[in-house]
Amino acid sequence: MSRSDFYKYHYQVDPKAGGFRLPADLNGGKGWRPKELGLIKYGLPERIWKGMPVPLKDAMAAVPFVDAPRFYDKLETSQ
Repeated sequence: MSRSDFYKYHYQVDPKAGGFRLPADLNGGKGWRPKELGLIKYGLPERIWKGMPVPLKDAMAAVPFVDAPRFYDKLETSQ
């Protein structure tokens, strides 16, 4: 992921993110302004999904395939 891609990703997933400062020799020291690039922030569901780490997404994708009765029996016996 390039720095520019990261800035775009971070801006769209973080509800508090705004522009980012850049070194003075880049962009004439003006900084990185997402609104000038036409970027918009993701809505809550998309922000949660796209900001979630891949291992957690994998675990959530496996939930529909879990044998629920056997899974809950293991939870109850482990207590």
